[in-house]
Amino acid sequence: MTFGQLKRNRRRLAGRFGLGVIANQARGARDRLRVRGWAPLFAVCISSGEEGIKKPEPAIFELALQRAGCRPDQAVMVGDRIDNDVAPARAVGMATVRIHQGLSRKQSPRTPAETPDVTIRRLRELPAALGMTPAQRHSLLAERLGAAGEGSEIRPPFHCDYGFNVHLGRGVFLNFDCVILDVVEVEIGDGTQIGPAVQIYTAGHPLLPEERITPPGSPAPYVNTGKPVTIGDKCWIGGGAIILPGVTIGDGCTIGAGSVVTKSVPPRSVAAGNPCRILKTLP
Repeated sequence: MTFGQLKRNRRRLAGRFGLGVIANQARGARDRLRVRGWAPLFAVCISSGEEGIKKPEPAIFELALQRAGCRPDQAVMVGDRIDNDVAPARAVGMATVRIHQGLSRKQSPRTPAETPDVTIRRLRELPAALGMTPAQRHSLLAERLGAAGEGSEIRPPFHCDYGFNVHLGRGVFLNFDCVILDVVEVEIGDGTQIGPAVQIYTAGHPLLPEERITPPGSPAPYVNTGKPVTIGDKCWIGGGAIILPGVTIGDGCTIGAGSVVTKSVPPRSVAAGNPCRILKTLP
């Protein structure tokens, strides 16, 4: 992140939070901050070269908490790396916000211990992210959707038609840039993972143009149709997949990245392609 980014957002953060930095750097980190004009932003500056410990060692986070005079449950680690920032901060009991940018954006959490509490894409999203607890974020999700089971999460940006037709089970995860056209019901079962840029369509139109386009003066310029989509429990939908109206994907299925699912898929199938075809059935 740049000094300009910090400077633009400092006013929104000041008065609400004390800021600090933890860095794997040589001695003189505070002096380098001062030269760049960053020093006034940070009450605490911890560098590995001066302390003899470094990220991802939990001890460097514990030292930062001690210097800041706060408990782990009063602190939030903001960083871009899962291995150096998110995982060790969570290990000492801190909340975490991951900025999904830079080279580390290719990292993906493998366990709950590596999963950040919040993921943002730009620093300007940080004040809003810090202003909501996980319970508050889930409450907002449940308010906007038809149902949001315990532990369900949608990473922004996310787009839908209405929201109230979307029903998420427990522990459902939708990654960045997903789209759900929910003119009718979309059911997603417990523990299902949906990759980035997946699109789920319930909306369609008649094939014949004379049926699809309405006459001048009609309430709407074209005719819409709607067929529900159901995705079962413990499915994995690969990034960029498109699921068309009326499709049911059974429990335990894996759908390959970039697939176009035009027909229903039976439980415990591995399927991929355009159009999506069953490659094998799991035992």
